[in-house]
Amino acid sequence: MKLTNEQIKQTGLAMIAFSEGKKVEAAYVQSPNSWHDVDYPNWHSEAAVFRPKPQPSSRPWSKPEDVPLHCWIRLGAGEPERLVIMVASNGIRIAGTSCHSAFFEWRELSALEHSVDRKTWKPCTVEDAQ
Repeated sequence: MKLTNEQIKQTGLAMIAFSEGKKVEAAYVQSPNSWHDVDYPNWHSEAAVFRPKPQPSSRPWSKPEDVPLHCWIRLGAGEPERLVIMVASNGIRIAGTSCHSAFFEWRELSALEHSVDRKTWKPCTVEDAQ
């Protein structure tokens, strides 16, 4: 079968990605929407097309459903960790020292990190599947 220009372009990008140690996917020409991971691509196959494996994109937290249950927030490594005690439509409230708490709007969270186990820290973002 003859590959389309787009399939040739995708295969070329897959070769570059593979040479850089990135993941590659393949699909049979007869089933072009059924992609699967391949460890060792057969670039000479006329029955398959290849592409770099799409990476998930991330976006900042922007709604209550984005915030994991029972999570902690901090500004960065070595900074105090604070428990999220409330999630609202416009942001989150974290526990503070003594009886005080602090409220952060969604737009303010991009500089913060969160953790659910207080060991692994990640940006306050959600990965959207592609």
